[in-house]
Amino acid sequence: MNLSIVLLDGEKLNFKIDKESCTIGRSPQCDVVIQHEAMSRKHCLLEVKNGNLFVTDLASSNGVSIEGEKIPPNTPVPYQTFLSLAFGAVQSINIELEETKDEKPKSDLSSPSLTQRKTEKPRPTQEKTSPGKPVPQTNKEDQKSKVIKVAAVIALLGVLGYFLTKEDAPDQPTPEQIYE
Repeated sequence: MNLSIVLLDGEKLNFKIDKESCTIGRSPQCDVVIQHEAMSRKHCLLEVKNGNLFVTDLASSNGVSIEGEKIPPNTPVPYQTFLSLAFGAVQSINIELEETKDEKPKSDLSSPSLTQRKTEKPRPTQEKTSPGKPVPQTNKEDQKSKVIKVAAVIALLGVLGYFLTKEDAPDQPTPEQIYE
């Protein structure tokens, strides 16, 4: 799995993890070490089980949030990569799962397409950029935008369908017809 992390101060870190799970925290025992006071020693766990990604808050001080909602500690929570994930000093994280040769491609809207994965250049194990440089829009933000557009189109079609199939109310008698 490839992790692109943006810290609260704008610093960007990239990591390549060659196993199905990784711990993130301040401790040197973690797979991904982020030396920041907002990080717990062992803050969270990312793991892939049967092709699905799970996030576990390891009872950290500042918690782990998906889409702004804190998740319960010590409980693996399913995570879709197009959702926002933040914890400790991590403002945002983009997680790319790599497919194994035995694994068949899935038609999952939440993960980048196979052509996107194959055309990406390999990243160094850890890369830092200066906080002054703007961070380019990520695939996660593109996917969020697409999901919002699709939801808006579906809502619009639902409203149109309602009005097109709605039967008019039966004709009401006029006052003259009532008095006759």
